Amino acid sequence: MAGQLLEQAAEHSDSPVTPTMRRGALSRLEHAADTLKGGRVLWIDDHPEHNGSLISLFRSMGMVVDTARSTAEVTQPWAGG
Repeated sequence: MAGQLLEQAAEHSDSPVTPTMRRGALSRLEHAADTLKGGRVLWIDDHPEHNGSLISLFRSMGMVVDTARSTAEVTQPWAGG
């Protein structure tokens, strides 16, 4: 599943993603899986839908990903965690 999500993210990238880069990213994800599980990311982007594949990838690794369209949208309780 991670490979498919990474492939989708690469399709939306402005930079070319080589097969070697893809394999490297998947290998790093595999090694970091235990560390990422339970982690939390705040993704601030005025167009988070453009990063849906990456957000799904992090979520598939057991992370919580909250999105906001601007820093003004982020509330203090998030920062406190």
